Amino acid sequence: MRGGGRRARFTVLALLSLLGAVTSPLPSAAHGVLRRSEPAAGARLSAAPRALRLIFNEPTELAVARLELVGPGGVAVALSPVRHGDTPVVLVADVVGRLEAGTHTVRWQVAGRDGHPVRGRFTFTILANASGIGPAPSDPADPGDGVTAADSGVTVTPPPARDSTTPTSVVAFDAQSPLFAAVRWLGFVATLALIGAAGLAFVVLPTAERRGGVPAAVVRAAAGRARALGQLAAGALLAAGALRLAAQSAAMNADAAGDGTSLATIVGETLWGRAWAIQAVAAPLALAGFLLLARRPAGARVIVLLSVVATCVGASLSGHAAAASSLAIAVPVDATHVLLAGGWLGTLLALVVAGVQSVGEAPETERAGTAALLVNAFSPLALLCAAGVALTGAISAWLNLGSLSALASSEYGRTLAVKLAAVSLVALTGAYNWRRVRPALMREEGRRRLSRSATLELIVGAIVLAVTAVLVATPPPGAPP
Repeated sequence: MRGGGRRARFTVLALLSLLGAVTSPLPSAAHGVLRRSEPAAGARLSAAPRALRLIFNEPTELAVARLELVGPGGVAVALSPVRHGDTPVVLVADVVGRLEAGTHTVRWQVAGRDGHPVRGRFTFTILANASGIGPAPSDPADPGDGVTAADSGVTVTPPPARDSTTPTSVVAFDAQSPLFAAVRWLGFVATLALIGAAGLAFVVLPTAERRGGVPAAVVRAAAGRARALGQLAAGALLAAGALRLAAQSAAMNADAAGDGTSLATIVGETLWGRAWAIQAVAAPLALAGFLLLARRPAGARVIVLLSVVATCVGASLSGHAAAASSLAIAVPVDATHVLLAGGWLGTLLALVVAGVQSVGEAPETERAGTAALLVNAFSPLALLCAAGVALTGAISAWLNLGSLSALASSEYGRTLAVKLAAVSLVALTGAYNWRRVRPALMREEGRRRLSRSATLELIVGAIVLAVTAVLVATPPPGAPP
């Protein structure tokens, strides 16, 4: 099995290397988009505005939203606390400081329910003879939704050579930064491995034992390696969680308008933060469960399974599903999709690095048959999970796309098409393993073919995860207008 060990190590290294190489996000990916503003970007005003009103493409998290108004000469103009307007896609702040003639800069930062911070800036000019220059009125006309340009009598004259609805983006550390992508990648790999370790320990090995023929020494060795893989995955989830929170804090406070956002605000007052807290609790529970699995299997199994479910729910609540209008449908479907994907590819990873590695504990004449029994025990789980991945993926895609035409006309749709193509390759490789390689496992040549084809399946699966890392940072066309 020395050659098999080298192949297994190569498989893991290839998986990690490919994930790291292709998780760099698309440069144009973003979530929150400023649809329009009042005053408009580039406007020349004959009356001083009494409020800033920004309309985005998706609901924003008020706790971390920030607006800043800077007047001529770089002097900050006081604003009231930011509030939502008539809908969660509208942010409003009253102007409570003194306005003067000249060019003013509005700097903004928002985050959607999935936690991705986006920021930008735009300018408008108050003409020298404009009305309302001087101290702003202390009694805003519309405390609920601000004052629109039409309500306040402002005359807006956008310059002819500029798109007044498009602000200038601020380049800073955010969800699309390569470092944040690397942190997201670590969480994906850890989640995959955690589910896979549970799949091997709780499904594949018990099934192989019930069917008979697998030496007890192989089962013990594989179970021990599965526990070790689970502990490693739980530790990686802990590390990924700490890095995610640090990255989120840096993204929220990088070149942002106004005061910084505290960790307590991020965790306690945003949906992304609550999702992070779920996973932050799930990771140590999973670690404890895998540590206790050998001594108290019944209770430890419950702990591990609960932590796996919590990890999947937390992942769903920090992705596109969290921003969907049909939250009660999108989140369960997406969490199930993560669970099934881990049950398929994660358990395959565990089978290669833990199950097949333990076949060496069997007598040499029984190793081929033992490997065949393990693969046969895995095949039903793989087929069930693969079918579930296809179904839940189709539902999630429809919720995010809204129409088939968006598959080709939107950046999200084109990225999703790449993912679908990669998933198809994984499915074809898995079908080849099931129909052609599995029946030949009783021969040494069959084992070598399994090693090669399983490596290929994992590598293509790594590409799927990489595309997913890009996809979660790409705005779906079905985002609220």
